[in-house]
Amino acid sequence: MYHLLILEKNKSSPDLINEERPIKNVIKVKTDFDSIIGKVVSRRVVGVQNKIVYTDRTQDLGFIVTYIPKSDEAPHRVEGERKESGRYYRRHGSGSYEMEHFELEEMALETLLALKKQSKKYKKNYKSG
Repeated sequence: MYHLLILEKNKSSPDLINEERPIKNVIKVKTDFDSIIGKVVSRRVVGVQNKIVYTDRTQDLGFIVTYIPKSDEAPHRVEGERKESGRYYRRHGSGSYEMEHFELEEMALETLLALKKQSKKYKKNYKSG
């Protein structure tokens, strides 16, 4: 298990950082993150990047910051062996929640309409070129 920051959840300050614990062997851990990132989400999110922020480069200590861009191909499903696997989640504020069936239907329809619009635009440009 890897810890980047330990967060305390409470009503007055939900994202208060109590303690920093730099990751030992951060280069190897980043390599592990890079290799599993495509395996834990169904319908891969394009453009995910893991970056190291060193606290001590000579000791290979630091944190990993993960950038996850907005995806035009939502929804995405969590994969793996944990109990949360096979479910769809949606971001909301600083957290996420499991999606309801109607939300999946709406997202699928939005994606389909966006792809249809993109296809029409492509065909129009292709015919005029």
